[in-house]
Amino acid sequence: MWDDATDHRSQLLTARAMTAGETMDAELVGGAGGTTHSVGDFMFGDGRQQFNRAGLWGIFRVLPDPFSSTTSSSSSSSSGPVQLD
Repeated sequence: MWDDATDHRSQLLTARAMTAGETMDAELVGGAGGTTHSVGDFMFGDGRQQFNRAGLWGIFRVLPDPFSSTTSSSSSSSSGPVQLD
């Protein structure tokens, strides 16, 4: 997690240039969905249309947290805990 108070070598980035064949590991501030814990589909890719047409894009899907007390599901009438196998 980026923390400029303890790690002055860290950078908080909103955009980054990459070249073909390059990879990057990113830590999302606030985790998936950001600090507001937004749920939905988020598109990422190159801002130039010819590169998007060539396939340089993707979708980052953020699902609701099933263990969050603020998440409600209208399709489920059970209010008990969820058991994972």
